[in-house]
Amino acid sequence: MAPNFRGRVTFAGYFSSRVSAVAMNPIAFHPKTRKGRTMTAPQANPFVADGEPYSREEMRNVGDSLPTRGPICPKCKKHIPQFRDLTPQDESRLRQLILENRKIVATQELRSFTGCPISWAKLWVLHSGRADSIGTTAPCPYCGKPLITARAKQCQHCLMDWHDPASPKRLG
Repeated sequence: MAPNFRGRVTFAGYFSSRVSAVAMNPIAFHPKTRKGRTMTAPQANPFVADGEPYSREEMRNVGDSLPTRGPICPKCKKHIPQFRDLTPQDESRLRQLILENRKIVATQELRSFTGCPISWAKLWVLHSGRADSIGTTAPCPYCGKPLITARAKQCQHCLMDWHDPASPKRLG
């Protein structure tokens, strides 16, 4: 802390150190829960396949690490954990909670289903368990211009609709 031109103490150093911690890992840092600790990636286990989902036994030994397996989000460059113990019915329920904007409940239920740490559950809920993040797009298969989202089935430029791949149609 240094005095500014009026003799008041500024907190620029304090805030800049906090901002850099958040910029390095936005999920790991929360002043009330993590107390400024940064999370480290665990050492890779040579006996586990890269795409294999995490088991409940692995969740017991995770600690403060981030996932090292699972699809990588193209926007935030983090692995989205996949869980062996998450049944399709549980996953469907979680996605419905996310659509209803009940993300805290979805995070709590994911933790109870899988035994994962809260940081992993937040990461999973933020991405809805998929790596196709918000802000990424795909080209239209008909005109080549970017679609609004990567999973869009209509083009705003050429007005093509291919919800039914067998019979695409032009809107308007």
